[in-house]
Amino acid sequence: MTGPTEHPFYFGEGAAIFGVLHRPAASPARGPGWVLCSAFGVERNNSHRLLVEWARELCRHGYPVLRFDYRGTGDSYGRFEDFNAGYHLDDVASAVAELERWTGAPCGGLLGLRLGGSLAALAAARMGGVSRLVLWEPVTDGRAYRDQLLRVTMANELAHAGVRHWSRDAIRGELAAGGQVLVDGFPLRAAMYNSLAVVTPGRCARQAAARVLIVQVNPNAGGSPRRELEELRRAFAARGEASLETAEAPLVWMRTRQYLWRPPELFGKTLRWIGAAAGPETRPLLLPAAVPEAAEVVRGPECGGIREKPVGFPVDGRMVWGVLHLPASPAAGRPRVLMLAAGETPRSAVFYSGLARTLAAAGWPTLRFDPRGIGDSSGEIDVTSVAECFARIQRGLLVPDVLAAMSFLDGELGPAPNVLTGLCGGAVTAVFAAAGDRRVAGIAPLELRLHFDGPPQPAPHSRGWRRLPWAGMLSLRQSTLPLLAVWRALRFLRARAKHLRQQVVRSLRPVGGGPAGHRDRFLRHLGDDANLEMLAALGQVLASEIPVFCVFAEGEGRQQLEAALPDLRAAPPGGADGLRLQTVPGADHNFVMPGCPERLAGMLLDWLAAAGRPWAGVCPSQCAAAGQFLTAGR
Repeated sequence: MTGPTEHPFYFGEGAAIFGVLHRPAASPARGPGWVLCSAFGVERNNSHRLLVEWARELCRHGYPVLRFDYRGTGDSYGRFEDFNAGYHLDDVASAVAELERWTGAPCGGLLGLRLGGSLAALAAARMGGVSRLVLWEPVTDGRAYRDQLLRVTMANELAHAGVRHWSRDAIRGELAAGGQVLVDGFPLRAAMYNSLAVVTPGRCARQAAARVLIVQVNPNAGGSPRRELEELRRAFAARGEASLETAEAPLVWMRTRQYLWRPPELFGKTLRWIGAAAGPETRPLLLPAAVPEAAEVVRGPECGGIREKPVGFPVDGRMVWGVLHLPASPAAGRPRVLMLAAGETPRSAVFYSGLARTLAAAGWPTLRFDPRGIGDSSGEIDVTSVAECFARIQRGLLVPDVLAAMSFLDGELGPAPNVLTGLCGGAVTAVFAAAGDRRVAGIAPLELRLHFDGPPQPAPHSRGWRRLPWAGMLSLRQSTLPLLAVWRALRFLRARAKHLRQQVVRSLRPVGGGPAGHRDRFLRHLGDDANLEMLAALGQVLASEIPVFCVFAEGEGRQQLEAALPDLRAAPPGGADGLRLQTVPGADHNFVMPGCPERLAGMLLDWLAAAGRPWAGVCPSQCAAAGQFLTAGR
């Protein structure tokens, strides 16, 4: 080998688990292999890139690494709500066996982040013989952790639709009655809720690994170890060697403002400990050693009449990875659907996985992929903050990746037109790409942002309160809700005062004629932070008579675009005829509130199959297959 390699593939029963094997350049490997266990729910999405970079760091130091998605999460198959912690433990064991099958040597260690660290400790105790454990910020008490999830649920309800549950007991009652609640877009049922109670790594310390490293992550330098982590260290130390370290790094599982995926102190301390703890592995293999053929890395599951396979293609010398969803019998001449990265988040972080499977079941070949520097793809975005990264995406940073993806599909499936869709940053990228490439036959921007500013402003719900991004951090109790309402009212008044000041400034700005006049009108309607380059690109798309389907959540996004439409129509004469706007009732920015993914998928299918489209027409069997995915929530 000339360098480390990465092989994405599916494994496990029914090929339902998605994994990526990182193979070091040196052969044989310097040390035993490692399996990485990701965090839970939205924490997994936020920290995905961290574990990708860590796998590559380990691989560069000579260790083979397998990282994977639990069933029902990420790129793996299944519905999130159909699994629990017990199933996730089985997935860890399957990943260990798969690593050993590829390398022919026992797995040397497990590393997990947050709940993944707790699952790693439980899996090591169950399997026996895993001699090294690295736990980054492990969850030490499953009962307390699941109560935190209920508080997040209450905060999200307060943020988007008013208070449905006034206490955690009310949520527990609903779960016990067979219902479910959403935790940051992930459906939580009683099976998962109950299973989290036993995720307490300290109880299995005497049956787990002999060498353990626990790392407490601090966003700032310094800080003493927390009591619960010190207690966990002592529990493991009763059996063998256990260390507790503190490392300065962003709390990336909480989606911080920093854009730092290779924190030097966290990586450095962990690597030094792994090197010092190295030793021979004597545990027998879980499965007989049988190194697979290279062809097996593209094997994917077949479900509901669709087939999936991991794909990769180069962009300016960097490897871009994605998943291609293929219908059983795609219609000739039908365009392919490309799902573009939602800002700086990976391809599986929002509703993309389920939507891609729904579209493929209806006969639309669909590719979702990670551009360079995002998700699983190589390369990096040279910024220090999430805001700076998003600003660069809003200026067209990811357009070359989209053009390369269309060329890849031309070679893979044959030339055909393309439909681009994406959320937020992906929507902006779709507009830029469509303006510059005639292979784009239509675009469906979701929550299209017209500004360079921060997150979109929410809409007031029926009770007149407004969403606050910090609500999820609060320990919500019934007594705190009136205080939150007062705080929301004060923030609302301050925001309205700022808006009125801006309106006065805009009204005093002179408006000229010609292109400069359109620019001034955009600034008057939208403010000084309007994305003028993107608006100009949207005008070009409309002038080209490319169908455009803009879908919005409840909020100000649709109103802002409607305010700019007169100038968009004036700039390209007659160009806005192919534009359609629609709002998903009750939706949040990420379209993860109950029923929103299904409604969004239905709207997209209706638009794709509408009369007058050159690709119109969906056969009944394809509609039935898509309906199965819609009703299943995937």
